[in-house]
Amino acid sequence: MRIKIKIPELSRDAFFDGVDQLAHCAVQIELLEARKKHLINAIEKRYGDKVKELKASMKLLEGPLVSFATRHADELFSEGKKSADSPAAVFGFRMDPPSLATLKGSFEEVALALKEKGEDDFVKVVISLLKDAVMAAANKIEDPAERAQWLAERGLCFEQAEKFFIKPKAGADPKVS
Repeated sequence: MRIKIKIPELSRDAFFDGVDQLAHCAVQIELLEARKKHLINAIEKRYGDKVKELKASMKLLEGPLVSFATRHADELFSEGKKSADSPAAVFGFRMDPPSLATLKGSFEEVALALKEKGEDDFVKVVISLLKDAVMAAANKIEDPAERAQWLAERGLCFEQAEKFFIKPKAGADPKVS
């Protein structure tokens, strides 16, 4: 669904006022983003070390707990269950989702072997254009007409759009009317 908006024709003064209003908004966004970053850094500085300390403590505790639970699973988990409760937590063992691993060699070697066996349904072949290489080669051709011809012979062309921009001036504080 497209929404049509009727934009009134602007006078020259209204255009410049609009540009200055947009620049003011951009400056305000920059100031707010800087303030936000400062506050986030302050929070990280205040709580970061404590969080790291707690995570390190958890890691130290986890090893012996896993070892104990593994050795004493029969007494911790009743009737074939894989979890149990303590006053503060639920604990137990969970299976990770299954993932593929190779018996030997790399996935690329397995893919090549499958391809050779004709099992193409399990192999993805990716062909992509090296755009940077094409751009570099085309830019070595100085004459624009020859460059365009070279690209066209390869089914390509340069495309470049011009876009309107508004960039606030350093130190400018346009007034919003």
